[in-house]
Amino acid sequence: DDVIDLLKVDVTLSANILRFASGSFYGNGAPANGLEAAIQRIGFREVNRLVSLTASKSVLDKPLTTYNIKEGELIEDSLATAQLMHALGSQIDRDLADTFYTTGLLHAIGKIVINQYLKNRGMSLYGGNDMTTETTQDISTEFERKILGFDHAEAGAALIQSWSFSTNMVDAIRNQYSPETATGEIQLTACLSFSNKIGPIFRMTESSPVCKITEEICTLIGLSAEQIQGCMDVAFVEYQTAQEILNN
Repeated sequence: DDVIDLLKVDVTLSANILRFASGSFYGNGAPANGLEAAIQRIGFREVNRLVSLTASKSVLDKPLTTYNIKEGELIEDSLATAQLMHALGSQIDRDLADTFYTTGLLHAIGKIVINQYLKNRGMSLYGGNDMTTETTQDISTEFERKILGFDHAEAGAALIQSWSFSTNMVDAIRNQYSPETATGEIQLTACLSFSNKIGPIFRMTESSPVCKITEEICTLIGLSAEQIQGCMDVAFVEYQTAQEILNN
């Protein structure tokens, strides 16, 4: 009842939940009769993910001019990473799936911090803010550290730490480019490192990507190559579904 009362205050979020519950996946096109019925139909886990997505959209949907990232690209890449994280987390330990999802959704939030910092000073990582050019998202963390003394992974970790997120999530985001240096939950960090590379490919393909999954990746994640590929297939479908909700 408390959840329903909170959701009723947010018209957009309530509408998204009703639309989601009435969709073909959960409702076979049959409309949900009210918010309570919608929540019961899709379950609290899906509501939690939808709330996270809707809340994150207002932050992650903006263009990052200093990175030459156009409007909508960061939220889509973050969503794809989150869906793959959720699929991997569900395979490893279903109770941790939501933690994996949230970590994936927020993994690049440090770019927003750096973008605002540089924008306020009239600076750019590319030396210009021409958003009409081909999107380029290959700024290395080494380059960020050379310019700023820190990278977006460190900035993101510091931000979510200030929001009192779990130590494991902070550690995973900080070490997403070097999971071997993680001091917290190694699997969470390894999954984020993998998802951060593969997830954004979802935005550029029409089917689940097939990639070479090394023995080292399998060892760090703790799943077989077949299981990881299966997670990618599931995540790609879930990404497409969530993307429809995001764009409506």
